[in-house]
Amino acid sequence: MRSLIAFFSGICFLVATPTALAWNGPGHMTSAAIAYADLKDRNPAVLEKVIEILKQHPQYESKWAPKLEQVSPRERDLYLLMFAATWPDDVRKKYPEYDRPAWHYVNIPYHPGKAGVTIPKGESIISAYLENLSIVKSSHADNEARAVALCWLLHLIGDVHQPLHTVKLVTEQFPEGDRGGTRFYVLAPSGKTIGLHRFWDGLILGSKRPQEAGKEAVKLRKKPYLKRENFADRLAVKRFDDWAVEGHDIAIEQVYRRGTLQGSTEKDNGAALPNDYINKVKEVAERQIMLTGYRISDTMVDLLGR
Repeated sequence: MRSLIAFFSGICFLVATPTALAWNGPGHMTSAAIAYADLKDRNPAVLEKVIEILKQHPQYESKWAPKLEQVSPRERDLYLLMFAATWPDDVRKKYPEYDRPAWHYVNIPYHPGKAGVTIPKGESIISAYLENLSIVKSSHADNEARAVALCWLLHLIGDVHQPLHTVKLVTEQFPEGDRGGTRFYVLAPSGKTIGLHRFWDGLILGSKRPQEAGKEAVKLRKKPYLKRENFADRLAVKRFDDWAVEGHDIAIEQVYRRGTLQGSTEKDNGAALPNDYINKVKEVAERQIMLTGYRISDTMVDLLGR
């Protein structure tokens, strides 16, 4: 009951705040905290390298260092990783030199009743990941560029695991696509209309406080079905475009329920969700956020473990 009340409170929080992105800040911080704990347990030397790179970020002194001074020394590396994972959203519209709106998603079309997956060409979350991966790997990139690219990797791995960052529903109701659920409106438990994308953004955590994200990560890591060994098959999949297709498949099956989920095109008149929808997708979201943390950890080891 307490978890359900907390979940409803998180949704109400989302309704009252500006549009969120990806898993929103709390979701990205939670996945970063999971990755931090996993690296600390399994490969602390790689974690040290990640932290050292992030300290070369061009906005480290201006944006992060003052906040880190307010945190206990033993938690500063954790907080830095959480700040870095949210940074690509934090700079949106504030710092044009870093803002890359097209990097946060890929609109793989979903036409209910039609088979096949066609990944669109051009700039997207997939091309962005490969570009930033190349920068972090490069021995010619300067330290600041590598730090910025590393922030993007942390963030993009989070984004691709939010299923609605990998799909657009195309139907008679949405002939141009629903833009990853942002134009597909449903009723939140509060009774207010909310975009389906925004609804999914808030499935993990409503609070923007890093300490709450850290607590959520600890809670998730304690759940037996979310242990690393239960993700062995999925962790064996290493290609980022395959992760995007995974997300697209989850969107079809779990988000849109193979095209049967009802939505509205009216911002003030959302469609009611099925009675069992919240409980079922909450578990899907937990699995995705946990997998995000594990894949961030594995990616860092693959990149910096030599």
